[in-house]
Amino acid sequence: MATCGDSLVKLWDLITSPLCCTKLRCKLKGHTANVNSVAFSANGLLLASGSFDKTVILWNPLTSEKISVLDGHSRYVTSVAFSLDGMYLASGSNDRTVRIWNIFHNQGGRSIAYNITQPLISRSKDGEIDNQRLESTALKDWSVQDVCEWLQLLGLSQYSKTFKENCIDGQELIMMDSDMLASGLAVEPLGHRNKLLRSVKAVKENTFFTQKVSG
Repeated sequence: MATCGDSLVKLWDLITSPLCCTKLRCKLKGHTANVNSVAFSANGLLLASGSFDKTVILWNPLTSEKISVLDGHSRYVTSVAFSLDGMYLASGSNDRTVRIWNIFHNQGGRSIAYNITQPLISRSKDGEIDNQRLESTALKDWSVQDVCEWLQLLGLSQYSKTFKENCIDGQELIMMDSDMLASGLAVEPLGHRNKLLRSVKAVKENTFFTQKVSG
């Protein structure tokens, strides 16, 4: 069990027999201000904490090791949460954004190495995706997740699942034509196909076309 309140994250052992009680295992030091939120990954191998110091820290709760400090919010962090598969971490802040962090990990023997990318998604107070990162990244370098976020910006998120299942990243998107969209990705309405192709062309020409499709 993990608790917070001051600048420390405290880990506790739960003892259930013969009586139910708790025992303090250790104190995790790393934040410079009060900690607002803590969360374990579903498998218990990762612990995240968010603080008034505007950072999120990723911990190994088994060894008490500080794995990484995620620095991206401009105001204090109010909440943290892992996806069920442990591949993503969400952090909410008083700067009115939610940042989604991608967590890659390789396990060899008893050691685990983690690498945290820059935020995949940044959402404003009204829930809109901040497209600044996509605009600053060349189309050929877009990941499958980037393409799915772009579809959402276009108002065509209904195709995200199909694009993801077919591993459509930026390189694949560049090669796309109307027939491939229809036959390979089930984008049947001609208006939607034309919308996608116009937007791909605009991105390639560095004019980020995101006008939503109606209907």
